[in-house]
Amino acid sequence: MRYQRPAAVLIWCLTTGVLFGEGLGIRLQADRIRSVSGSRDESTAMADYVDPGMSGGFAVTHRISPGFGIEAGVELGWMTVSKDMKPDPSKDPAFVLPRVKVSNLVYFSAGRVSPYLRLGFHVTGWRFTEDGPDGKVAEFEGEKIQKMSFGLHGGLGVEMKLLDRLSLFGEAGISVLFCRDTFFFGKGFTEQGILALGGGIVFYPFH
Repeated sequence: MRYQRPAAVLIWCLTTGVLFGEGLGIRLQADRIRSVSGSRDESTAMADYVDPGMSGGFAVTHRISPGFGIEAGVELGWMTVSKDMKPDPSKDPAFVLPRVKVSNLVYFSAGRVSPYLRLGFHVTGWRFTEDGPDGKVAEFEGEKIQKMSFGLHGGLGVEMKLLDRLSLFGEAGISVLFCRDTFFFGKGFTEQGILALGGGIVFYPFH
């Protein structure tokens, strides 16, 4: 049930791309991510609690006009708990961030090299695990440390056309996850800011 809406968004983007022009693209992306704001508890900043991690995903992008596009996709990111913070040195607990992401893209050039601005929102089913990104969800006072939270994101990037149907891109972005919940996680766990630096390819099948 929880995947029906994201699937509907992706199908809509595919349909509009086929019906309305050559701007439909498939974007594959990999990022290096790190915490830049927020805290794990009242005495520990999240940037000290977790090490920089990785994120990857794909999206359907539709360049409606030379200066504007829309995009919908899914991503999975995780940051492993720092060595000094691990309760058990033999395990690798992680802060895991699967999300569905919808963006507006504003292009500043229609040429071979296109700088762009990204603005959008995302829904993230974040969790802390006991061992690895696919491990068992950790608990706090009998409650699983996981939640579905809303967030906003923005970024700057550059897309460079290599072939008629293939482009490379690089992007720097920041996202804010509104995940504070004092009832379940205490007063110290706050909204989280995450920086992402990465890039990938865009394939335009209908060009």
